[in-house]
Amino acid sequence: MLEIPKGILQFLYKAVMNKQLEIKFQKLEELRLSIITLFQDIPEDILNRKPFENKWSPLQILYHIIRAEQATMIAIKRSIKDYQLKEDLGFFASLKALQLQFLFSLPLKFKAPKGVDNIPENPHFDELIKKWESVRKDMMDFFQSIPPDAMNKNLFSTWYSNKMNIYHVSVFLVLHSERHYRQIKNLIRTS
Repeated sequence: MLEIPKGILQFLYKAVMNKQLEIKFQKLEELRLSIITLFQDIPEDILNRKPFENKWSPLQILYHIIRAEQATMIAIKRSIKDYQLKEDLGFFASLKALQLQFLFSLPLKFKAPKGVDNIPENPHFDELIKKWESVRKDMMDFFQSIPPDAMNKNLFSTWYSNKMNIYHVSVFLVLHSERHYRQIKNLIRTS
C-alpha cells in the first residue's frame, strides 16, 4: 500500500482548510455588509432604542457581535502560541459543530458569555463600523497565516463545546452573525 508522506498530507489538509476558511470568511464579510446595510438611513436614536428594558438595542447587538469576534480572535491567538502541545481534533469535534448549527437554528435565547455581555448603553454606529473593519482585517490576516499543522488543533472552546479547531471557529462565527443579523433585522423592522 502506498503511504503518503506526512508533509504532503499537511499541505493537502491546509489547502482544503484554507479554502474552507476563505469561504467562511467571505460569508462573514457578506453578513457584515448586510448588517451595515440594515443600519443605513436610520437615525442613531432609533438604532439605540431598546425593545424592552432588559433587551439590547440594534446598536448594542452590533457591539456584541464585534466584541465576540474580537474576544474569539484574542483567545485563538493566545492558544495558537503553543499549538504543538494541543490535541488534533477528530470526528466527534465535527459532530459538535453540526450540533451548534442545530442549536443556532432553534428559536432559543442564549445568555451571552462573560466578557462579551458588558455592553455600553449607547454605542455609536461610526465607531463600531471602524472597529469592526479592524477586527475583520485582523481575522483575515490571522486565517491566512495559520501554520498547516495547527489547522486541526484544539484552539478554542465555547459554552457548548470545549474543543474547536479553526474551521469550527469560523462556523461558529458565521452562525453567531447570522443569528444576530436576523435579530437586528426584526428589531429594525418593528421600530
